[in-house]
Amino acid sequence: MENLMLNISLSQFKKIFSDSPHLGLGDEFYIFDANITEHHKPLAPHCRFDCFMLIYCVNGHIKLNVNLEEYDLKDSMLFMNYPGNIIRVNQLVQSEQSDLRYICVMMSRDFVSNLMLDVNKIFTNNKSIMDHPIISLNKSQEGLLCEHMSVILKI
Repeated sequence: MENLMLNISLSQFKKIFSDSPHLGLGDEFYIFDANITEHHKPLAPHCRFDCFMLIYCVNGHIKLNVNLEEYDLKDSMLFMNYPGNIIRVNQLVQSEQSDLRYICVMMSRDFVSNLMLDVNKIFTNNKSIMDHPIISLNKSQEGLLCEHMSVILKI
């Protein structure tokens, strides 16, 4: 059972976090503000998300693997997922588990392709996103992101 791989679509992910404040456009675009808890454990052991995903960690600490590489996601960090990445949540750091809060933006492949962005070119030309899917935001970037997210969640 430990080697089970879950393929999770955007619509399935929405069901896991249906109790969180959210905004969505069907199964194409979904943004939510959530606190992670033990009932979100269905995300473990290994998952492959069939969508583009941005996760902004407002508060807390998670250790996770992306394509077998370990990362720490902490306060003021942004995680970017490309469809097909294999993700494993290794550990919810116990002292911060009840305080873990993040904002997640998810977009289906169809939604992104309708934006008329050449996503393959973006990721090919900027290989660092694929090699380093977690980045730390400075105070200015963090403020701008929070401001945009607040506006979107109020719509």
